[in-house]
Amino acid sequence: MQKVCFPYGKESLSYEFSDAELNGVLVSALHDYKPTASGIPLIKAAMESPIGSPRLSELAKGKKKIVLIAS
Repeated sequence: MQKVCFPYGKESLSYEFSDAELNGVLVSALHDYKPTASGIPLIKAAMESPIGSPRLSELAKGKKKIVLIAS
């Protein structure tokens, strides 16, 4: 059995899954993440060196309009 919490508004809902139910399901370990820097420096570093993608400045070259979505 593994308890999984789902964000729900400003709270969360939890459910205990059996091993059979979790077969093939990916469970996030984001709650274990420890950032290496605080807010702005971390964002600047990520924007300067994106993983598996060119920088936004490269992607936007020659474009007149863009849409940027962030969570």
